Amino acid sequence: MKKQLLSLILMAALFMKNGYTQCIPDENFKQAIISECSNCIGVDGCLTAEAMTLTDLDVDGNNIIDISGIEGFTSLQNFSCDNNAIVVIPQLPNSLESLYCSDNEITSFTGVLPPNLQQLKCENNLLSSLPSLPNSLQSLFCSDNVLTALPPLSNNLDNLTCNDNHLSSLPPLPSHLTSIHTNLNNLSQLPELPLSLKKLYCEQNQLLTLPALPPSLTTLEVSGNPLACLPELPYNIQVLGVDATNITCLPNLPDIFQQFTPFPLCVNGQPNNCAQYPVVNGIVFVDYNGDGIKDADDIPFPGIAVKANAENWAGYADQSGAYSVNAGFGGTYSYSVTPPPGNYTVKPTSPYSFTFNDTSGQVINGADFGIHPSVDIFDLGISITPGQAVPGIKSNYFITYTNKGPTPINGSVQFQFDDKIAFISADVPPFLINGTVITWTISELQPFTTQTITAKFDIPSTVLAGEILTYSALGTVSGATDIYLNDNSISDSILVTATASSNYKIANRTNIAPPELEDGDEEIEYTIYFQNNGTVNSQNLDVYDTLSANLNTASFVMLASSHEGVLSITNVEEYSAHPLVLHWDFDDIKLTYNTNDPLGSRGFVKFKAKPLTTLTAGAKILNKSIIQFSNAVAPIITNTVTTNFNFPVFIFEPQSGAIELETSPNPFSNSIKVKYLLSLPEEITITLFNTFGTVIWQNIHYADGEQIITINLDEIPAGTYLLRLTGMHTAATAKILKM
Repeated sequence: MKKQLLSLILMAALFMKNGYTQCIPDENFKQAIISECSNCIGVDGCLTAEAMTLTDLDVDGNNIIDISGIEGFTSLQNFSCDNNAIVVIPQLPNSLESLYCSDNEITSFTGVLPPNLQQLKCENNLLSSLPSLPNSLQSLFCSDNVLTALPPLSNNLDNLTCNDNHLSSLPPLPSHLTSIHTNLNNLSQLPELPLSLKKLYCEQNQLLTLPALPPSLTTLEVSGNPLACLPELPYNIQVLGVDATNITCLPNLPDIFQQFTPFPLCVNGQPNNCAQYPVVNGIVFVDYNGDGIKDADDIPFPGIAVKANAENWAGYADQSGAYSVNAGFGGTYSYSVTPPPGNYTVKPTSPYSFTFNDTSGQVINGADFGIHPSVDIFDLGISITPGQAVPGIKSNYFITYTNKGPTPINGSVQFQFDDKIAFISADVPPFLINGTVITWTISELQPFTTQTITAKFDIPSTVLAGEILTYSALGTVSGATDIYLNDNSISDSILVTATASSNYKIANRTNIAPPELEDGDEEIEYTIYFQNNGTVNSQNLDVYDTLSANLNTASFVMLASSHEGVLSITNVEEYSAHPLVLHWDFDDIKLTYNTNDPLGSRGFVKFKAKPLTTLTAGAKILNKSIIQFSNAVAPIITNTVTTNFNFPVFIFEPQSGAIELETSPNPFSNSIKVKYLLSLPEEITITLFNTFGTVIWQNIHYADGEQIITINLDEIPAGTYLLRLTGMHTAATAKILKM
């Protein structure tokens, strides 16, 4: 009793010191408070010191219109004001953990929601929008309003109930969500469902398809939607509601339908074509002893493509070595892998062969591949991704190096930057800085491990838009021989631009000429740049990309990313070309926002793939991406990049019989020797083009008979170029490669 009295005295003293005179203008609200706490209201109608100690307040059903003064309850944790006539929710106490304000006439919240709020129930009101939700929120009940969109959801949200609104889409769903009730809305699609989800109610919407269902799901209610097909159903699902839909068959039989099923199993060729393609599962591993069996010391071999012998079905081993690849119906398919460069053998020595019928849901497990290194294999790969170069603004360069082999690597990485810019710092301290060359050491880089160094540079305002900044990198293995040197060095350049961009995509090839596809080695490199332009940190980030059907599915290679994330790869089953869908999940990325840290708000992913060798002139390879920030309701769709498969603006004819052309060495480092033989004397124009069709070098010679000239090209970046000789009666073209 003494402690309680002392607490009240201290509260009263604080109350008087601050001149605290919070009053309650609504008479019904005042009387409801008095009935709950008789000493919380003074004779003047204002709050007393005791009001500052109250933790629970229930004023349901008292014809209250105005709850002004509620902020004076500075210790209040639970507040319920259901079934009144409240129009506006004012600023609430920061201490509040639960708010129940359903069955009112609320049109808005005028203040910021308390930072520790865990429960919000505001159903059956007139809300057209909700305020920003605190990250502490665990349950949100906002049904029976006029909401057209929801704000970004709390990462800790467990229950989302938003029935009977005007929602056309949902924001990204948090990873801890277990229950969703979103009946009676205008949803045409759902976002990716979290693995924790147990109950999904989305009746009476406009859903044509559903995303993949998590294995944890026990209840699926989708009645009243124009659905024709279901995704694979979790084996332990208990409730399935599909009344008033177009569903006539099931893709697979969960446990509850093993004895009795309301629909038959889908079969390929049915009108709705709901049968799920067959799937082959397995692992790819480093088979150190070559016995074809994964032993305890064998490790996963990620990034290996498992490809079917027909169509474009392909799967990729993830970091655990696991892969999954589809197959067509009614046929026999064989599956094999191609090891990377080096002295490897594969077990089994012959491809797997499986025959499938037209029934949905056929699964083959255990199709494992062991890749045996006959000797210790060392393979270091290098990639550089520059940030945007804008005068007067700092920029990042990302130097990525990967141990692509099964043996730990020691060595070094050297990065040379343009002398027009100035090095500031790097997140990994350099071993040596010598002028414009920065060196980092590599110590015990484990097999199949990727590291990215972020180096910050200052782009002085004296550097003008339109200038070119060159850069290069070299990765060296120490104490061993690198078995594949083609990816150990890189030289390139970046164009200085007047302004910066965000959330966009680039491709390093805008044009590929038909002669370039003859050897099947041409590749297109894609980079997706993202930036958080919101006003708060983005807790999570998802990046999606669907490869063009004109790219070889099995040629996909992941190159680099600015942040650690999980890449999942699946085939698009609905289209005959079966392109790949790439999904980068950056969970808990905590990407800062632009106005807080312009450089820290940026990131990227980079990959490459080869065009199909069967393309004909005129074909286009189109690609765009989707970027979804957790703090944004709608996803960002990037620009579409186009690579034309055609002759550039200039015309490449086959080599004429009147001229013979040779180049050496090819590939070259600094200079190249061009030898050509004319049958008739004439003036010859020699032109060097890059793959964008831009003229890099040109000269004119009057020639007769055999001519040999040497062209010094040490200033141009490494890459592929086209050398063109033209005359009045002759023409010849050669593809050259600078290392």
